[in-house]
Parts: sequence; structure tokens; C-alpha cells
Amino acid sequence: MTELEYKEIILNKFKKQKAIVNWFKLAIGKFFQLIFILLIMLLFTIPIFLILCFRKMFLGIPMFSSSTILGHNSKIIKITTFNLKGHLLKHFSLIYQLLIGQIHFVGNSFLSDELESDENILLISKFGYPGIFNLWFIRESTKIAHEGLIVTELEYLATKSFKRDLSLIIKTFPALLFRSSEQSYQEKLEIFDLEFDNISMKEGLTLIENTIDSDKKKKFFFVNPDCMNKLYKDDQYFSILEKADYIFPDGIGISIACNILKTPLLENVNGTDMLPFLCEMSEKKNYSLFLFGAKPGVAEKMKKKLEEKYTNLNIVGIRSGYFDWDRDSSSIVQEINDSQATILLVAFGVPLQEKWISENFAKLKPNVLMGVGGLFDFYSGQMKRAPKWMREIGMEWFFRLIKEPKRMWKRYIIGNPLFIYRVYKWKKKKNR
Repeated sequence: MTELEYKEIILNKFKKQKAIVNWFKLAIGKFFQLIFILLIMLLFTIPIFLILCFRKMFLGIPMFSSSTILGHNSKIIKITTFNLKGHLLKHFSLIYQLLIGQIHFVGNSFLSDELESDENILLISKFGYPGIFNLWFIRESTKIAHEGLIVTELEYLATKSFKRDLSLIIKTFPALLFRSSEQSYQEKLEIFDLEFDNISMKEGLTLIENTIDSDKKKKFFFVNPDCMNKLYKDDQYFSILEKADYIFPDGIGISIACNILKTPLLENVNGTDMLPFLCEMSEKKNYSLFLFGAKPGVAEKMKKKLEEKYTNLNIVGIRSGYFDWDRDSSSIVQEINDSQATILLVAFGVPLQEKWISENFAKLKPNVLMGVGGLFDFYSGQMKRAPKWMREIGMEWFFRLIKEPKRMWKRYIIGNPLFIYRVYKWKKKKNR
């Protein structure tokens, strides 16, 4: 949904809620919140406070850290959190603010008071409350906060319900496992001596836009743990990736590897999440796409579905990925060039798509040459993608394993642990 659609839902929703909410419902809600706060005090706040007292006495480390955030109705709130790194642990100090209702257990993220002049932030603060558990924290932790802060906060308010809030509390705990304690980001990251770009989805799209607008020609590839396992033994594939113009990190496994290496990932910039943004940009900028790959009929289905959703999208050509490499490549290159496509999406799977693009790079005319793996299967309807809640807790791989156990078991059951083992091994070698 767009920003405007979310805003319309929020305004209509809160008008209705205002009409039906009564004092009895509010009293019941306050009662259960009070019981929950008392439990947190006994189980967490008091023990943590005592531990920090001893740490202050013996090590001289400050117990608290103070900051200001934007509260309900644009009120500036001063909060004092425990001087700890863990998101939940440090916020267990906010008992008083929870009791008086300044902060809720579940709500919007802790927005900086410097944002109060933003029109959208004013709307969020009018209808929302800062929450210890929030949607932005979950998506930022699992690196899928592609829509940005504003749209994520609006989405939460538009979809807010008791069930939704409960699910956010549950999803926070697996999200904590993927969150890095490091908060400084490097522009380039490295795994197995391969350097790749550490950027946001928005920045990745800007790179594509700049490439087309400056009439340059560049290769854009994605790497996930399976790719990394393949390049570990395939020198040709490694060499191709090494010469790519841009390499984007794809998958929760890459994020885990980056946490192990103490070089946190900014975002999971995968092709499946990128395509809707790419289509929107192509509509606005009048870019044209050529879909090349997958089984016969899949590209046709994808074209039809995309054109139904993006009515001004210009898909100028389609071709299946089943052909004779040596005999047909030249005629396919000519077909692509004759279409005058600005973006070529190649979906053969790794590493064949990267090898074909590199082999034919000099002859191809599109500005953006991108290897996209199984993207066509998802957007043609051939394969169902994991629901958003599974992606939010880093379990998309598990969904794919359930859907295609015969094809995916080796990649995930053997490949993922092997990748993590190789990361530790490479880290140890690098640190010698």
C-alpha cells in the first residue's frame, strides 16, 4: 500500500474507534496493563537495577542513559533507560512511563523529537504511542525495512489490533537473534574475499536509476549463502562476481554472517523485494524491461501479472531460459537489443545467469543487466512466496524448504550450516 492509502485507513479507523470505545473497555485494558507492569518489575526491572548498582560501585559504569523522544500528540518525553545494549533489557527501566501511559508496550517506534516538523510524523504521533515492542524494530533487525520508517509506522497504525500487537511481541524475540550489537556500517563488506555493497534498497534503486540516466551499462548481481557456497569452489564464478559493477546482499544468512564478522548489514537487498520498487520506478521514468529466463511460459505469466498491477509498465520482450547456449545466444542478444530494453532481467539461476551476462556483456545494449535467480517463478504465480510474518522473523528459507523439500533440502539443511562454518573458518584465517 502507499503512504496515502495508509493515512486514509488510519483516519477512518480512529473515527470509528472513537465512537465505540467506552470507559469499561479502557478500564479492563488498564487493569491488565498494570498486572503486566508489576510482573515485569519483579522479574526484570528490580534484578537489573541491582546488577547495575553493583556494576556502578565496582566498575564505575553509569547505570542510566537519557534521551528525548516524540510522544503522543507531539509531546516531547524524556526517557531514562538502563545503560545496556539489549533493546528489551535497557527499556525495562521505563516502568513509570508505562504506568502513566506515556509509553505503551506495543506501539510505534521511539521517534526522535527532531522529526516533529514532518507532516507524517505529526499524524503518527497524533494517533499513536511510542512502544517498546514495535514493527520498525522487527523489520530493521531482520533487514527488511525497505519501505522506510514513515510507511512502516503508518502501516502499523493502519493494521493495529489486539491480535496484531500480540504477534509483534512474539516476533520481537526471534528478531533479536538477527540484530547486530554493532551500529556503524561500512559501505563495502567482504565474505570469502568477495567484496559486496552494503546499501539500502533505496540506494540500490538509485544506483540503477543513475546507471540508466547517465546512459551507462552495468552488471548487477545478488549473493546469498548458496551463491557463496558455489563461489567458494568455483573460481570462474568468483572472478565474474569480482568484476561485477554492483553486488547486493540477499538473505538472512548473509546478515548472520555479517554479524559474525562484526560488520553489520544495512539491508537485505534481494531481487524479490526489489522488483515492485523497480517496476514503480520504471513506470515513472519510462524505463523498459526484458524478461529472459525460467521455464517456457513462466515469463509470459509474469509479464501478464506485472502489467495488470503496473498499468504503465513497459515490458518490451520475453524469452524462456531454455535454449542452446552456443547456437542461440547470438540471436537472443540481437532480439534483446532490437527490443531497446533499458533493463534486462536474466533468470537462469546461479551461476549460469552471471556467466551468460558476462560472456555476452560487450554485445548487449540494455543499461542494466541483472541476474535474478528464481524471481520469475514468484511473480508469475508458479511459486508462492513466504508470508510477510515469516520474512519478518528470518524464516523465508524454511517456507521454501517446506514447499520444495526435494529441491531445497540440500541448499538449506546442508548448505546453510556449511556456509556458517566456512564464515567462521574464513574469519579465523583472516584474523591470523
